[in-house]
Amino acid sequence: LASANQAAADFGLAGGPARSGTGEADASTARLLVVERAAATAERWVLGVDEVAGVQRIPRDALRQVPSTVGHAGSRCSSALFDWQDRTVALIDEPRLFDALRAAVAE
Repeated sequence: LASANQAAADFGLAGGPARSGTGEADASTARLLVVERAAATAERWVLGVDEVAGVQRIPRDALRQVPSTVGHAGSRCSSALFDWQDRTVALIDEPRLFDALRAAVAE
């Protein structure tokens, strides 16, 4: 799991880097996350994220629909929501994420 990051904000997704009391990004948990897709054309992207919590297995029955009231830009890459460590987390829709990354670079 990786928290919202500046790259996500650049793609019209909710979130952004964590800020300290001075307004600076919190470097203590900031990481680079490599995402890779092995489709017909392999893709690899590196994103700056606030925090990485590792790979987590989430049971299918823990997933729920993204509410229609969630902002359209922020939900376009989310396929479901689930609760994890007292937080609501969005499950990223892989094809939509890579489409958004490619579109952002093409602009």
